[in-house]
Amino acid sequence: RFVKWIVSGCYREFNEKRDSFVLLIKSLLLKLLIIVGREFNIALEKSDDQPIYARHRDAIYNAMNYIETNYTEDITMDDIVKVSMLSQSYFSYLFKSITRKTFIEYLNGIRISKAMELLKTTDKRVLDICMEVGFNNVNHFNRLFKQNTGISPMQYRKKCIL
Repeated sequence: RFVKWIVSGCYREFNEKRDSFVLLIKSLLLKLLIIVGREFNIALEKSDDQPIYARHRDAIYNAMNYIETNYTEDITMDDIVKVSMLSQSYFSYLFKSITRKTFIEYLNGIRISKAMELLKTTDKRVLDICMEVGFNNVNHFNRLFKQNTGISPMQYRKKCIL
């Protein structure tokens, strides 16, 4: 009934062609799209039969597991796409939707977390930890570490010792 009201409003505006009728039609159609999108999401949540979405969710979880297992290696987007068996663009879209992070942000986050653990529990040099968790450049590692934690790796270690 609401859809019928919107469509008839668009039809009436188009026929009357009053000031700014195109803008009003666009806004009514946008409202219609939002309503349809909401209804689709509600129907999807209520649906017990979601094999396509479940399969893709599993592909993303498999990729996440692969990253968590192989974070010390030089993992590329091509490697992850092969694991997920999705196209690169669709994988990127789904991964960001599920994790709220890009593939690189997720990978670096795991590496930084592992580095934090090693800084707390070992007396290894920062350079060694950097290499051990999968970073190949200590300057890049230091910059990302500080970006994620607010302090340098050495400051983090000193803070944890206290």
